[in-house]
Amino acid sequence: MHRIVVTSSHALVATRPRLAVAFIRMVLRHSYADARNMEAVLQRSDLDWRIVRANRLVDKPAVGAVVRMPDGADFDGGAHELTRADLAATLLDIVEDDGLRREAIEVTGARTS
Repeated sequence: MHRIVVTSSHALVATRPRLAVAFIRMVLRHSYADARNMEAVLQRSDLDWRIVRANRLVDKPAVGAVVRMPDGADFDGGAHELTRADLAATLLDIVEDDGLRREAIEVTGARTS
């Protein structure tokens, strides 16, 4: 079986904080248009795909845990930032998870305190 996992941005579907989301979408409108098109092409395909929409990526040590939310959901908890190391580990977990076929997943870092 052929499987593809892509990364995208949680800001494509986020609804809060409203002002910050609107601002970032305006500033990065061309990049987000590309991301939306990529997601649409993938979703129309017959591939076994997963879309991982990450929150704000940071260069910090791994926390060792992430908060996952279903497609399009805003985060109820979490740090609202995600280390690149935690994203990499999460991508590996998602690649192997047969239960996530053709799903989008929102991910952010877990709170450490």
